[in-house]
Amino acid sequence: MIINKIAWLRHATKRIIKGLCPLDPNKNESVWLRHAIKRVIKGRSPLGSFNKTTVWLCHTVVLLFFVTNVAAATPINVVASIPVLGRFLQEIASDDVRVTVLTKPGGSAHVFEPSATQIVEIRQADLFFALPSLSHERGYLKTIQRLNKKMRIINLEETIPDAFKKDKNLTHDPHSWMAPEVMVAMVTRMVATLSVARPAHSDQYRQRGQRIIQSLKHEDVLMKRSLQLVKPSVFLTYHPSFGYFAKAYGLQQYALEREGKSISASYLRRMLSQSKKDGVRLFLINPGLDEAMVSRVTDFLPCSVVSIDVLNPDIFLVWRQLTTALLGAK
Repeated sequence: MIINKIAWLRHATKRIIKGLCPLDPNKNESVWLRHAIKRVIKGRSPLGSFNKTTVWLCHTVVLLFFVTNVAAATPINVVASIPVLGRFLQEIASDDVRVTVLTKPGGSAHVFEPSATQIVEIRQADLFFALPSLSHERGYLKTIQRLNKKMRIINLEETIPDAFKKDKNLTHDPHSWMAPEVMVAMVTRMVATLSVARPAHSDQYRQRGQRIIQSLKHEDVLMKRSLQLVKPSVFLTYHPSFGYFAKAYGLQQYALEREGKSISASYLRRMLSQSKKDGVRLFLINPGLDEAMVSRVTDFLPCSVVSIDVLNPDIFLVWRQLTTALLGAK
């Protein structure tokens, strides 16, 4: 019996060193440890009669108790590529995580320079939930790895369903979070990763993650029902941010900008002529687009202009804005 408890103490100590909680609240280990602490406080050994080994183990029991509680109370430092990932990570793990978001609402997911504060936070991070297709991550991923070699990078794009991965129209579109089906897969991966990092709270993470997934699926059903009424099914955008959304609902996006390059006057005329021919009535823009460009488009193509920030952490609001814009375009 004593040998088993000594073995368990050694096993628990190794788990603490790895940053894992040694106790499973649903098993007898935590009950035994509480009992052992009480015995130590009363001056008795938790393992039987006193000798040098048991005296040492008494101290180990007390140390283990306090280290375990400190480890459980210390938040996991997490980096998220974009705001919506940061929001869902916070909802899943609550106070168990301290989240740093690289890009901010209203900014650009393609142009990114880390601030001095962000560099410090990256150096301290345990996990980085990444979307490597974003141009700033392609450029900074190796630098980020050099800053913190112990940080684990989780590539959320590995979870993208095949139907989206194999679509050639999405090859240069990194805005994968715009499709609810993709977001469900990403949340599932986040829950699994956080559960490994903090196993004692895995049940809570799964429950919270499931609530998010149910909300995502519910929103998906509502949008499928509404967007099947959209005619024509084609819309115009300056920056190709809505390809995943279009793919999810049988729509088609005409994008003026290609791979971040400046557009020529001849290409602009050709795209606007095609849009007019196909009856396009909606021009979607990202915040900050030059007013002169908006005027050039609307002078040639009478259409509604709607600005939507794809980096808004409230992805449900983003989808509802899109749905309303598509249904109301005249």
